[in-house]
Amino acid sequence: MKRLRRDIQGYILIEATVAMVVLSVGAMMVHGTMRQSIMTLGQSDDFTQARFLLGSLMSEIELQPELLEGKKTGVFARNDGRFNYEYTIRKIEIPLPKAPAKVKDPRTNENKKIEFNPQDMYLLHVRSVVKWSRGGRQFEESLETLLDGRLLYVPPEDQDRR
Repeated sequence: MKRLRRDIQGYILIEATVAMVVLSVGAMMVHGTMRQSIMTLGQSDDFTQARFLLGSLMSEIELQPELLEGKKTGVFARNDGRFNYEYTIRKIEIPLPKAPAKVKDPRTNENKKIEFNPQDMYLLHVRSVVKWSRGGRQFEESLETLLDGRLLYVPPEDQDRR
């Protein structure tokens, strides 16, 4: 009878050890899930902030009275300098159909010469990119738009060249 009691006591020790292992594994799983959800929340906050910064950057570009072709980079002053930006402005030619040299004006019944303004023959393509890092990984978000070609600054021709 005494032998039977010693076997039961041994089983209690094994059961307690197995229970502690299962509890530890469960706690590690909960910790990993919480860590992953916090990282996902941080990433979604970053993407939301990046979209707001992109909208702000594009608004500043669109409000400029004149734009220059080229690329510009910088760092947003807010957010501890974690968010960098880069935007590119380039000219896109618009293919125009060949039109007759003269067209009859229906109001006056006279022939008029068609003239195109050179700035009406292209658009400006603006591409903005915001880049940042979180947890050692690099992220970026971009936004593109087309603007009126009349916003492009074209330097005046020198009088000496003519």
